[in-house]
Amino acid sequence: MARKANLFEVAGGATSVTYATTGIAGRPSFHFRDADHDVNAEGTDIRTKKTELGTLVTIDLDVVADGPSTTATLVLPTVNLGDQTEQKLRTLVIITVTANTIGGPGLVVGQLQRYKSVTVRGTAKSVAF
Repeated sequence: MARKANLFEVAGGATSVTYATTGIAGRPSFHFRDADHDVNAEGTDIRTKKTELGTLVTIDLDVVADGPSTTATLVLPTVNLGDQTEQKLRTLVIITVTANTIGGPGLVVGQLQRYKSVTVRGTAKSVAF
């Protein structure tokens, strides 16, 4: 049976992401770092959505009630490891800044989301936790 990757470690420029689909505690973990953030998330603080692009794995970086909120999304392609324990990986991390006001995003005029994409490279691995 082919191995399934459960640990993804990627970096590009000042941005690095480590994402484990499960861990010692049996919960997923996500660590994001760039020039402005150093954020760890676990369990339900990590949102995943399967799409045609792959699995989008998102965490909150900054949540501001009366201002912009920032998220980081790792675009995670399907990686078949075959009989290997590791494969190279090249993908994107998308930083999204969403405008908001105390009255809600409906009061913001114009484009609500701004995006910055970072090309990252690294590995997809199968590890025993």
